[in-house]
Amino acid sequence: MNWVLSFSLPKTSHLICRGLHLGKQFSSPSSENIIFRAICVNLKQRRWKFLEQIAPTLTNSLVSRVVLEFRNSPQLGLEFYNWVRENKSFPHCLECSCTVIHVLVHCRRFDDALSLMENLMSADGLHPLDVLEGLVSSYDEACGCSSPAVFDAFVRACTRFGQTEGAYE
Repeated sequence: MNWVLSFSLPKTSHLICRGLHLGKQFSSPSSENIIFRAICVNLKQRRWKFLEQIAPTLTNSLVSRVVLEFRNSPQLGLEFYNWVRENKSFPHCLECSCTVIHVLVHCRRFDDALSLMENLMSADGLHPLDVLEGLVSSYDEACGCSSPAVFDAFVRACTRFGQTEGAYE
């Protein structure tokens, strides 16, 4: 009898594991994941009218997630970020800006990254140390898009903008 149980238990546990695995596949996605996928699909096709309808549901983490999703298409990620910034109902977010900077530097689009950093310091009035703090805090969250070159670009942006004290600090 023990012999029969020893052969049937592994099969039973295997079936239970397969059932749990299938259950994970069929679990309902969160509303943020649904919105994220909808944004990505419509952004690829540049359906800005649809994105306007979804704009009230945007969050800072969602914007950063979309930008990271399009890290291999940095132009599209940058267009999305600029569109979000122009949207008056969405508050400015240093975290989102820093995520875009990490992606741009990773893709070697230094001029765009420098321009964005200068914009943060001029138009948004952020002190260079605030921008640096945002870059440091978003460094790990950028999922492999970060590199020390971000900080070199930051120093260049400070000096180009005339913030040599900020670059030195």
